[in-house]
Amino acid sequence: MPYRPICILLGFLALAASSGCKLFTSVEPSSYEREVSELEEGFSVTDVDPRSIGSKLMAVARGSQDTEDAKRAYAEAETKFRSATSFEAGKRRRTFRRAASGFLKAAEKWPESELEQDALFMASESYFFADDYPEANELLERVADEYPNNRHTDIINARRFRIAQYWLELVRIKGESSFSVNVTDHQRPWRDTTGHALRTFDKIRIDDPRGKLADDATMAAANAYLASENYYLADEYYEDLRSAFPNSEHQFMAHYLGVEAKLLSYRGAEYSGVALDEAEELVKQIWRQFPVDADKYREQLDKAWVEVRHKQADRDWLTAKFYERRKEFGAAKYQYALIMKNYDDTQFSREANLALAAIADRPNVRDVPFAWIENYVPTQKKAKPLVARNPTATDTIRR
Repeated sequence: MPYRPICILLGFLALAASSGCKLFTSVEPSSYEREVSELEEGFSVTDVDPRSIGSKLMAVARGSQDTEDAKRAYAEAETKFRSATSFEAGKRRRTFRRAASGFLKAAEKWPESELEQDALFMASESYFFADDYPEANELLERVADEYPNNRHTDIINARRFRIAQYWLELVRIKGESSFSVNVTDHQRPWRDTTGHALRTFDKIRIDDPRGKLADDATMAAANAYLASENYYLADEYYEDLRSAFPNSEHQFMAHYLGVEAKLLSYRGAEYSGVALDEAEELVKQIWRQFPVDADKYREQLDKAWVEVRHKQADRDWLTAKFYERRKEFGAAKYQYALIMKNYDDTQFSREANLALAAIADRPNVRDVPFAWIENYVPTQKKAKPLVARNPTATDTIRR
């Protein structure tokens, strides 16, 4: 029996209980009866809608026999599903898998119906409790895609979220090579477990952007990218959470970890300093918006502030040194003075003061030998257009 942490199972059950849903419930078949009666009535004016006429024709051609077979297959699968809960380990998983096959058979017999929707959902539940998470996740995604307004949305997202969390935890504990292929563990995808988990978080966000778990999925994805050292994507996801979910309970951590992501994504003084400026503003915003939480992380925020200021000053210092090497002392003096003014809380302020004193008597403008030669160097003339411009009425009047 593959190892499955008991805490994961307890998490599943606790989540289901907190959301007010029952894990083992029957689906009311009354809606199926209504669909059968509607089919028996034949076509109506609304059935000429191009969006529905195809499914209507299929339903009439199929007849009531398949619908009865579909309901019978569903009932048999539901019986297996319920009985599986009383079995032990291996037999329980086998029974859940047989139930899943029965639900899929029922869905196939009555496509584009409410029975298909419920059958696909129950098949995913069967695979989920059989610990076949890739199959369960695939069916959950199918239900969400084909029936975006289905009544199972909350529990579908909860299942997908837990599966993605479990996959990430599995990788954290056991690791995964980029070239490895899984052929033995039915709990994880055949390859790229982390990629499947991140894609699942994204699907939750996309399929139900205002759902209960949309912000949780965004935060989980951001943390996963940060842990995998993909700092640019982590920064994007933290930014997305800060802007798209202003009332999220993760707002403070999205700000706090956003600072870390920006600092880690900074590549050095030779590259853009936008990340540093944004990190500086983010630290200020944390103190304004979350004073209580910020006080708990005062030491870390102070270190982040010092790091930001140091790296910003270092950028200006390198610029000043660049001008000094080129003997453009006026620009160098300006940069040193700027460092002294803007970064008086760093060591660069003192060093800039010393550097400025060292070049105080140097001319501001670089003395270029033989500058008069430049007057005799030909300049590039403006290229003529390949096609002459047509004269306008104004040009005619002027001529």
